[in-house]
Amino acid sequence: AQITGDNKGRLLALQTMQSALETIKDTPLTGISQINAAAFIPANLSQGAVTIQTNPAILTGINIANVTVTVSWQGAANRAQQLQVSTRRSRF
Repeated sequence: AQITGDNKGRLLALQTMQSALETIKDTPLTGISQINAAAFIPANLSQGAVTIQTNPAILTGINIANVTVTVSWQGAANRAQQLQVSTRRSRF
């Protein structure tokens, strides 16, 4: 079975998201802002972009933060596509 362009993009985005979440899991809370999100973008994800945001944005003295990973790309007919996942991360 052949995968459509949109489904292929979605699959690549999910794999990208999984890689980013694994890296976040293995990174100390205060180091999350130094993660190079661009390193996760596969070459064949059309106009792909990854952002990693923490809330609060400044993590000094914080024990728990929400971390949001957003993967966006251009799908079929140049439609903007996006997947977003949030998780809680503890410094412990």
